[in-house]
Amino acid sequence: MPNDRTPPARRDREQHYPPPERPETKLRNSILKFADDPESDPAREIPRLASHVRDQLPASSAAVAEGLRIGCTEQPYKIPLYAALVAFLSASPGEESDEDADTGAQVAVRVVLEDFVKGFQAYVDELKWLQMRLCIQFFAHLVTLHVITPKSLLALLQSLTAVLDEPGVSYSRA
Repeated sequence: MPNDRTPPARRDREQHYPPPERPETKLRNSILKFADDPESDPAREIPRLASHVRDQLPASSAAVAEGLRIGCTEQPYKIPLYAALVAFLSASPGEESDEDADTGAQVAVRVVLEDFVKGFQAYVDELKWLQMRLCIQFFAHLVTLHVITPKSLLALLQSLTAVLDEPGVSYSRA
């Protein structure tokens, strides 16, 4: 442990610095810290963050899904902003809008949403009702933004309620 008599060069070597953040961790944290400043303007921040996230996809789709899932469950007041972020991610800049053809951005968003659904399924398995409700709220916002179809949300809700209807299964499993 350094003391006052230790030479400055040796004191510097003995200090322990935290390891640098991994890119996935930085990306997840940027999603979580998104719109934290009360002076921030979401109209400007959403496109900026969407561009930053789009550059990291599809390699970091798990980190993006984790950041969205954590953000939705720990900061539910940001759910509309997270849904808008996903809507911006699904829109391809500079490409013609063709409903039949999937763009690279739409494929990347699909991967992110599939990872998000896996996290939702984990909440169902762990009986975390509040987290499940907040995830469903996020999916409902995505429906209003035309990122996912109402049929997809209905299928998700039906599969969730199907667990309750299984014979011999207690309500605690739902």
